[in-house]
Amino acid sequence: MTPDCVVVVDATGEEHRMLLQQCSTFDRLHAFLPGILSECRPDKAHIQKWYINRGQYDFVIDNGTNMNRLTRESDIWSTIEPGTKIVMRVINTEVSTVLSTSYQCYCGKWNDVKVDRVAVVDALKDGFINGFIITW
Repeated sequence: MTPDCVVVVDATGEEHRMLLQQCSTFDRLHAFLPGILSECRPDKAHIQKWYINRGQYDFVIDNGTNMNRLTRESDIWSTIEPGTKIVMRVINTEVSTVLSTSYQCYCGKWNDVKVDRVAVVDALKDGFINGFIITW
């Protein structure tokens, strides 16, 4: 490893060597992301750009035993040393389309209830689910 270099691992696991000064702040590292992605295969770069354009990514320092999240305001940027490994992660959100819950019958038996998203939205608009009034 060259002196004053940091390893930046993109969201696909590819390692990129960068100068320490290029990774001294969130904004500097963000500014160099297009250059990093230009070194990737086009399909991998395209997917990562999609997350970056939506702000659905972050950086962490991985020292092998734990990870420290690097936010824009973080003081950790000033402590980054040569040889540090900075990992870019994409933030993937999952939307659940099924509501699952349990209720206890008066006889004591627990029953599972699964309702699809459309039924829940309709019930919320009408103010009730299965005849029960929803109050907030």
